[in-house]
Parts: sequence; C-alpha cells; structure tokens
Amino acid sequence: MTTHTMPSTTARYEWVPSDSTLLGWTYNPGNFHQGTALATQGLLRVWRLKVPVGGSCTNILMCLTSVGSALTNSYAALWNSSGTLIGQTADQSTAWTTASPTLKAMPLVGGPYTLAAGDYYVGAWYNGTTGPTFARGASLDDLLLNVGRTAPNFRAATANTSLTTTAPPSLGTQSSTAVLYWAGLN
Repeated sequence: MTTHTMPSTTARYEWVPSDSTLLGWTYNPGNFHQGTALATQGLLRVWRLKVPVGGSCTNILMCLTSVGSALTNSYAALWNSSGTLIGQTADQSTAWTTASPTLKAMPLVGGPYTLAAGDYYVGAWYNGTTGPTFARGASLDDLLLNVGRTAPNFRAATANTSLTTTAPPSLGTQSSTAVLYWAGLN
C-alpha cells in the first residue's frame, strides 16, 4: 500500500508578491498577455488586489507598454475594499508619455501609507488625445474574470467618469469589465 504525505503548509508552487518585494499585485506578472490602452479619457478603471501581509505602501506600480499622447491630468490612486480613497499619485502625464516599455513606480502623495492585510482597489485615468497602454492579462469575458462577484466587489471594473485632477473620495458604481491590468504595490 502506498502512503502519501501532505506537503508542508509552507510549500508554495506559485510566485507571490513578496517574491518580488511587493505588498500585492493584481495577478502574477508571469501571466502578462499584452498591453491595452486606457481607452476613454476621464474614465476610472479599477482593479482589485489582495495584500496578504500588511506593510508600508509608498508606490503604485504599472508596466507602461506604449506611451500616450498629449496627456493632461493623468493619475493612479488606491482605495480600500470599501471604496474609500487612501491616496493618489501626482500627475503622471509626463511619465506616461516617455520611455516605454517600462515599469512605472508612481509614489502616492503623502505616503507611505500603512496597509493592513486585505483587499484594495488600484485605479487609473487619463485625459488627452491617446491613452497610455499598460500590461494586462489575457482578455476574458467580463463574466469569467468577475465570476462569483457582484458590484461593488468586482475584480476588474470601471467606476467614476469625467475625472480630471482629483481621485474620487469613494468609488462610484462599478461596471464589470474584461480587462485586468497589472498593478502592484510597494
């Protein structure tokens, strides 16, 4: 008779954010598929991520794969799982029109912020002629990407519209989307 032993509870078979000195990410960057532009100016796109172990958060990271053009009022921000704003970056218009592909570390104004373990939302929006393109996972049907989840708890969604310089203090009504951009926190 063959006996089987269970693996140690510390055994891991997948890369996790801490392997890359990050607090959390939207998905393993090894699953990068291609880039997709932020398509509608002033539209907030948000992605839910997990922070498995709390810590100090200074930056939102995203991988710019193609620059935008004539950008103004372009930002990223961080909200808690209830949709309450934690912090936002300074204007990224210049950063998002130079040097691609590149990993953009975007400091949160007033940071670092202490994050407890849990879920958070990262979001981004731009204004300008052509939106910047960021790394994302494979296109999925939005029902599959957000399977088992309903608003306001989608994994990938759009929320507020007509944004310019200020992140909304709370997330608006979420609409499910099929695009999960890669974002990380450190």
